Amino acid sequence: MNKKTIGKIIAGLLAAVMLWTIFGGSALSAEAGALQGREADTNAIAYITAAEAVAMLQRDPNVVLLDVRTAAEFSLGHLQGARCVPVSELRAQARALDRDARVVVYADSDAECAEACAILAERGFRRVWR
Repeated sequence: MNKKTIGKIIAGLLAAVMLWTIFGGSALSAEAGALQGREADTNAIAYITAAEAVAMLQRDPNVVLLDVRTAAEFSLGHLQGARCVPVSELRAQARALDRDARVVVYADSDAECAEACAILAERGFRRVWR
């Protein structure tokens, strides 16, 4: 592995640890209220903060937490309950996901998230956050 790859892995793991720490935290009621007001009008892909994602998952355990990193990256560490569907396989596997479910997409890079969200939008998903 080169230094750039190792750096991406470390950055991803640090982000995962940060989110994991937040997931074990409080109910974050202010963030939950802010998201709920925004959520009713969401018909497309939207950005979400870690705090908003936590609030959403606390309210609805059926939210799909979609990790679009590679299987190797996923095996190094991931958020509890996350489903691994690498962005390279998402077109083929999207039909296995519920289009009506809320989906929170995460990855090591914004480009991977953007590509995954675009694929989901092409497939008719309308409740996607990144």
